[in-house]
Amino acid sequence: MTDERKEAPAAEPLSPWVLLGWVSALSGPIAYAIGRLVAETFYGRFGVLPGEVGLSYGALVAPALVVVVLTALLGTLVIRTGQAVVAVGFVGLATALAKLNDLDLRGIVFLGAGLVVLGMLWLIGRLTTAYGRPFWVASLCLLVLAAGGLALRTAGGAADRVSRGEEVRLSLLGLPLTTIKATRVRLTGVQTQAALPKEKCLVLLGSSAGAAVLVDGPVVWRVPTDSAMTSSGC
Repeated sequence: MTDERKEAPAAEPLSPWVLLGWVSALSGPIAYAIGRLVAETFYGRFGVLPGEVGLSYGALVAPALVVVVLTALLGTLVIRTGQAVVAVGFVGLATALAKLNDLDLRGIVFLGAGLVVLGMLWLIGRLTTAYGRPFWVASLCLLVLAAGGLALRTAGGAADRVSRGEEVRLSLLGLPLTTIKATRVRLTGVQTQAALPKEKCLVLLGSSAGAAVLVDGPVVWRVPTDSAMTSSGC
């Protein structure tokens, strides 16, 4: 009797374009969740709700949509670049090694960068072959955890700066991916609260429902939005 054993079919490799589609689709909800976490952490340090400073649902959704578009564009660029590097990288590397004596410092730097890129592509390819989808799932989870930790640290640092009376505007690589900001202002003509400091600059977090929220160190003030404010001298 012959021993007929059927080997389980090998799992099909995950197409980079399919992976990009999943990552782009997930980047929106993840970006919204992180943005919400940043807002709650930043304003929570002062006992203020995001809605009290005019931060609406739409203000958090819009940056998340930007993240989806940027993820798709960046992913497309990375895939195309990787394909090009794999196609011509080894030829260029062999040519560079053949002329190693003629390379200057700049050429050596570019050669080292090429080696790093090829090494990373090789490592990713090996890990993908060995572990398949679990590798990408684990990588995505680690990336989300890292982004969440960085967001919490950024929000906490911004809150500390506001407590010291400094202006802040949260951004990522110079891009305004969040509407969270705080501006230094000076109040004039406020008659409703005698204890409210009028000779110093306060930090305006925002306003909503006829009330502006200002921070003076550990103290939070809520004043009518029709109060005269100026940034002159701050």
